[in-house]
Amino acid sequence: MRTRFLSDWRSAIHVAMPIKTAVPPDQLTAEMVRRALDYDPATGLLFWRHRDDVLPRVNKRFAGKPAGCRDGQYGYLTVRLHDFAYQAHRLIWLHVTGEWPAEVLDHIDGIPSNNAWSNLRPATRAENNRNRRTIREGTLKGAVQNAQTGRWTAMITLGRKNHYLGTFKNQEDAHAAYIEAAQRLHGRFARFD
Repeated sequence: MRTRFLSDWRSAIHVAMPIKTAVPPDQLTAEMVRRALDYDPATGLLFWRHRDDVLPRVNKRFAGKPAGCRDGQYGYLTVRLHDFAYQAHRLIWLHVTGEWPAEVLDHIDGIPSNNAWSNLRPATRAENNRNRRTIREGTLKGAVQNAQTGRWTAMITLGRKNHYLGTFKNQEDAHAAYIEAAQRLHGRFARFD
C-alpha cells in the first residue's frame, strides 16, 4: 500500500497515512469516529485508539494519547480525522449520539475547550449568542455608560433588536435590570457575566 505524509500546519507532527483514508465530511459516520477515537465524558477529552488502517509507527506514537489541538482564534479543540479538520465537540456529539448536531452546539459554561458531555447542548445560533460573555472589560453585561451624563443604560438584545430597559445611576442597578430581563427572555441560555 502506498503512503503519503500529511503535516498539520499547527504542529510539527508528520503522520504517514494510507492514501485511501480521505473521507468527505458529509460521509463521516459515528462508527468511523468510534473506530478512531475514544471519548471520556467526564473530562471531555478525545483519545486516539489503536487502528488497523494506519502504519504501526503511527499507532506507536499516537494510540492512547489525547487527540486535537486548540485553534488559535476561538479556543475550540480541532481534530484532524481522515484528512479533514473537525471541531472536537461536533465529533463528540456524533460519537455519543450517532448523529451530527442539527445546528450549533453550545458550551454551557462558555469555555470552548471544555467538551465534557454535561457541558454540551444543542442550540440555535441565536440561543448560542445569548450565552456569550460580555466583550467589554470592566463593565457588567447589559450595562452601558452614557459618556455625556455618566448614567448607565440597561439594554438586552432579542431577535436582532436592542430593547431599552431603563437608565440608572450606577452600573449594578443597570446590570440587575439586565439579569431580570435575561431570565425572562433568554431562559436557560441566559448568561450574566
